[in-house]
Amino acid sequence: MASSVKVKEKKRRRKPTHAQVVAAAATLPGLVLLASRGRLPRFAQAALYHTALSGFVVAIASTKALCARTVSLFGKTAKGSLGIANQLAFLPFQCAIRLKLLYRRQLGTEPLYDHIVDNYYIGGWPNAQESLPASDCAVVDCTCELPRRHRNPYLCCATWDTQSPSVESYEEGVAFAKEQRRGSDRPVLVHCAHGHGRSAAMLCAILISEGKASSIDEAQAMIKRRRPRVGLNANQREGLERWFSQRCKRA
Repeated sequence: MASSVKVKEKKRRRKPTHAQVVAAAATLPGLVLLASRGRLPRFAQAALYHTALSGFVVAIASTKALCARTVSLFGKTAKGSLGIANQLAFLPFQCAIRLKLLYRRQLGTEPLYDHIVDNYYIGGWPNAQESLPASDCAVVDCTCELPRRHRNPYLCCATWDTQSPSVESYEEGVAFAKEQRRGSDRPVLVHCAHGHGRSAAMLCAILISEGKASSIDEAQAMIKRRRPRVGLNANQREGLERWFSQRCKRA
């Protein structure tokens, strides 16, 4: 049983990164342009150029080498709103990610969020006020590409898909969760786009800091029992281990 779990984890870690997926998708309109040899209407050519160029910019920006310095590409503010000009510049990507989320939610079987322990939840992007686990829920948002759609207490820890939050973001997430739970039983939702990677890494840090797990493996296993598709890739594991190491040094 343990060996089968390890095999599954290895397969998950070998999955392509966000940068690789977006780069592959951006190549398609470029190939169409080359194949058409200028025979398409101008508006179609412009749309294809826009899609390809903006896609390649997103792919390059979300690589491991640049991701820490480019999380503001979509103009996301501390309050969770995206810049209008940024959304227009990367409109093809924004449309693609929303369609992907809509498709998964309409046809998928996974719930939007799952309860893990002691009123801590993990899930995908709450695209409406009604999508939160509870009306008084506090929210830790680990996306850089999706806007806030609720009025609840909120912390933005902007992170690229398939990458890890920074050590500073882990600390901010831990402090925010503790503050929201101090003296109350307020639910806390940690989310990313799908609730599998970025949010799982952040929730691991929170559970460890709260004393609900003593190690990264224990925290991940706790989350995975309730949300089986959760899995930290190599980047997220490395970032979380860096945070954990610094935390141990301070202890």
